[in-house]
Amino acid sequence: GRKRDGEPGVTVIWRGWQKQLQAGNYQLAGQSLFAIAQKISRGDIAKQTLVIPEGWTIRDIDDYLRTTSLAGANEFLEITGRNYSDNFSFLADKPKNLNLEGYLFPDTYYLKLGDTAGVLVEKMLANFEQKLSDELKTEIKKQGKSIFQIITMASLLEEEVRGAEDKKTVSGILWKRLEINMYLNVDAAIAYALNKKAGRLSIQDIQIDSPYNTYKHKGLPLGPISNP
Repeated sequence: GRKRDGEPGVTVIWRGWQKQLQAGNYQLAGQSLFAIAQKISRGDIAKQTLVIPEGWTIRDIDDYLRTTSLAGANEFLEITGRNYSDNFSFLADKPKNLNLEGYLFPDTYYLKLGDTAGVLVEKMLANFEQKLSDELKTEIKKQGKSIFQIITMASLLEEEVRGAEDKKTVSGILWKRLEINMYLNVDAAIAYALNKKAGRLSIQDIQIDSPYNTYKHKGLPLGPISNP
């Protein structure tokens, strides 16, 4: 039958939007017919907003995603254990036995309703790739370091030190310790292994036999301890 004035069909045809309509999930409750037609023609689909702070670990993100519809318990842990090096070249020097800890760039992410945790991981890695400019890659190579080493050190500084200037100072100290084969003595690395807060370590904690124990093992820990 004929559409009455004010119905979405009339609005779409009158505005010339009939060829612009885009499929997807939309939040339409409480909106006028004009607003509904406009939203669908623009492809203004419903989105989820996820804020991932600096310094969160994969475990932290997994806990956060359980409060959303994006992932179930431990699902994010499983997904980030997969191999993404074929799609992202900056992962080439990451040991294959380690997950993506350190490479999930902290930021605000917008996902479509129905997207999976795997989509979030792809977005975070793509964001990391964009932030890792050619200038940074050149500087890392010039210093004789790997991307993996830089990310691991950055994660130590993120968890151990507060304040940009202090991070610069401690960074110089830790790189110097590596050069002269000293222990790094970073509490945050042990805390990561124990899933504790760095300020709550006991004497027994510091004695643990772990590749993240920088009091017992020289060099960098096994891998990044957060996403800096």
